Amino acid sequence: MSRAERRTNAVRDQGAESGLFRAAMDKIRGSHSLGQSLRTAALAAGLMSDAQCYAELLAQFYLATAALEARLAATQPATAPMAAAVRAACGYSFTEGYEADLASLLGPEWRKAVAERLTTEPARRYVARLERAGDAELAAAAFILWGPLAIGGGGAPK
Repeated sequence: MSRAERRTNAVRDQGAESGLFRAAMDKIRGSHSLGQSLRTAALAAGLMSDAQCYAELLAQFYLATAALEARLAATQPATAPMAAAVRAACGYSFTEGYEADLASLLGPEWRKAVAERLTTEPARRYVARLERAGDAELAAAAFILWGPLAIGGGGAPK
């Protein structure tokens, strides 16, 4: 078992045996493995060593994460119990970290660069989807967008 698999299992095992968190972690295990393979391929191809390519990729994750975190901040347990529970249980916030990284890579005009040059059409569609997402979809998006950062990036609750 690899180091990444051990870390993933350690996080997974914190959830209750029949709980939503453990079930979600088990369900995304295959997708996570595919994502890791794609990341490894991108690194091998040199995409992550070029600051501009990295900024373009980071901008997409920033946009999605910012939209997710804005929606989660506005959730109420009465109307979105799963999303509110994920927000309360995890307490993550990665938007500010993305902003700091983009400012470092692109300079003080990074917001303009993201808005005018770096936002892809798929990112726009995903943000729009997050903006109108229901309870289950918001909870799922939190696992998708926060999961790799919490497991591989050592994220900590805010």
